[in-house]
Amino acid sequence: LVILQEEINLLNRQIEHWKELLKRKRAELHETLKGSGFEQIAFPNGLYVQCVLKSVYKRQTDLADNVLFGWLKKNNLGDIIKPHVPWARLNASLRDFAGRGGKIDPSIIQMSEEKTVSVQNQRRYLATVHIQKDISLLVNSILKKTGEKAVQSFSGPVCPECGAALTPCGQCGNLLCTACEETCDCAFYNSTP
Repeated sequence: LVILQEEINLLNRQIEHWKELLKRKRAELHETLKGSGFEQIAFPNGLYVQCVLKSVYKRQTDLADNVLFGWLKKNNLGDIIKPHVPWARLNASLRDFAGRGGKIDPSIIQMSEEKTVSVQNQRRYLATVHIQKDISLLVNSILKKTGEKAVQSFSGPVCPECGAALTPCGQCGNLLCTACEETCDCAFYNSTP
């Protein structure tokens, strides 16, 4: 149990690292596209990338709840108040409020803009690549170009019988060993001729 929990902790740390890397890479791609005079780009494989400037709202540091709650109520946003206001809910509500012309009080709410990109047609693109084989090459290539240390491996869960990497079922996500020719029990797999 302890080892399994530590594996989960390690995976969570890796996920957080990859989220931060993805955020940085989206911002870099935004800058590259804008610097080249593009707002969007479409690839022959169907992948479509568009520059986006996303507003991010946060409560001011050390702001008392009653001040924030009072401002939210005054601006007809009191319905999002719970014992605490979750950041994502506050951000989404304030983005909608500002989009409708509402004025954000900078003494209560911090506002910043995050450069990012919107990527569409990802499933179509992913159908053309083999993730297990290609991801380590791609990520190490990106890390090398940015001067970051290459990651030794991207091994995820492995088959206890043969040691090969497990691959998720495309429909339900069950982990399968293709080396052992495992098949999935999910309804989708069993309904496919």
